[in-house]
Amino acid sequence: LGEILLLQGRLPEAEIYFSKALATNNTDFWAHYHRFECQRASIGCEAALLNWLDGVLAAPLMSELRMETGLFWEYSCKYAPEHLEKLRRVAVRYPESHEVSFLLSCLIGHMGQVEEATAQLLQYMKAAWHRDYSQWATLSSQTHKDPEFVIIGTEKGGSSALYSYLIDHPLICPAVVKEVNYWSSNQVHGSAWYRACFMPIPAMALQITGEASIFSLWHEQAPEKMAVFRADMKLLLILRDPVQRAYSAYQMRKRLGADMPNWDVLVEQELHAHPYCPLQPEDLPAGYQGSSMMLNGAVLPFLKRWMCYFPRAQFLILQNSDLSSDTQATVNAAYTFLDLPAHTVSSTQRLNVGTYAPMAPDVERRLRDWYRPHQSALAKFLTMELA
Repeated sequence: LGEILLLQGRLPEAEIYFSKALATNNTDFWAHYHRFECQRASIGCEAALLNWLDGVLAAPLMSELRMETGLFWEYSCKYAPEHLEKLRRVAVRYPESHEVSFLLSCLIGHMGQVEEATAQLLQYMKAAWHRDYSQWATLSSQTHKDPEFVIIGTEKGGSSALYSYLIDHPLICPAVVKEVNYWSSNQVHGSAWYRACFMPIPAMALQITGEASIFSLWHEQAPEKMAVFRADMKLLLILRDPVQRAYSAYQMRKRLGADMPNWDVLVEQELHAHPYCPLQPEDLPAGYQGSSMMLNGAVLPFLKRWMCYFPRAQFLILQNSDLSSDTQATVNAAYTFLDLPAHTVSSTQRLNVGTYAPMAPDVERRLRDWYRPHQSALAKFLTMELA
């Protein structure tokens, strides 16, 4: 019942049922996390995290511990030492939880202890390499592989599904979490910390690694800084119908407790603020980092900016509709792009699929009119680039 209500955005009611579930069985790690989701909207992220930490520490040892780190790290600078000390205790109880390890590293780093944050994460990922790839663990090397690919976008475009299919390949080692968000928000930790987010794959091993940080697409400085880090980085971008993508992103943020107006009001506000859909990088607001539901779907100016730093051959641009209708063929294209042998994905189940009422036809029509010049220019641009 709690999960159904959560999907419907009825968070206060959902919290009641998650609390009842925990009263019956407090070893349900998803109930702990979902209750945090609900409380985050009502009492704030800091207080909700303290409740989550207290609940997890009070519960008997669970089979595993999961959480969505993206909801935590952006608030890390607000957390108190009390959060950090309790999280250290959680990490001791659940040493194999990659989400806990990542969040702990972020909190340590945001408190100015970058070397400790890097060492903590490096120790965890080294243990993960030896645990999950024991047949390769005997290889020794003075150098380790840097990530070879990043999925740079788009939000609610299918990046979670694409990344899950990629790391299903036996030669792709996952990052500590899907969205490291180093290029958009966590660069304060430094490149050594970023490298520590990946398993220490020896240079002679066959495996590769990568991540999917969708906010990178919008961040003005991300392309240049990534090019300095690795000029031959391979970049994947998955596109979705921009109107449906924007509405889906809105519904997700509402479900997570964001304080936002009704959809029709938000569309009116954004159409007023942005009368024309941008087509060139210089048309974007200065310092833009993804604050607009509508601008986020106008991928062309962002893509052009990225292509100032990376050649077209280092991009693979996929369509969400193809990933849905012909999953294996679309994933095969990604494997080929990454110079990997063929592999049949073990599951084609889609991830993070929301359930919500359709938008009003007149609102959808206005949005399609706004995006129409962009969609035409994007199709022409991609055709020219492919040629």
